[in-house]
Amino acid sequence: MIKKIITKTIFTFFVLFNSLLYAADDVAGMASISSAAGSSAQAAADQLATDAGKVTANIGAATEALGAAKSSVGQALDASIAQAESALAFAQESLAAGDLTAAVQTMSLVEGVADMALASIPDPTALDMSGIDFSEDFSPTEMAALSSM
Repeated sequence: MIKKIITKTIFTFFVLFNSLLYAADDVAGMASISSAAGSSAQAAADQLATDAGKVTANIGAATEALGAAKSSVGQALDASIAQAESALAFAQESLAAGDLTAAVQTMSLVEGVADMALASIPDPTALDMSGIDFSEDFSPTEMAALSSM
């Protein structure tokens, strides 16, 4: 689990650093094509910035509500949340600079990390059958009938 977190962290920083090296101003590039394209790109950048701000606020509120992690899964989730917050901050900076490509790629990365983090959480409603001894509770005939269903 820790190895996964370290790998994701390194990948996140690679994407962020790589985007800084090859930063582009997509809004200005679109505006050079036509004013309609430029205004559409600016509207998209504004909407993405608004969405990223809302997601960042929601992550902050969820982090406050959850409190400190008490398990290894919780600590791993805390690390993922912290990385998601820093990645979203980078996405907002990219949007402010007009780099839609870096912002969208970063938000996509955050979505992927969030999906992996949510998939790693054990299901609290899963059926715990560790305390059931079927040989004591059911006769062999009943077990045969149950297994044939």
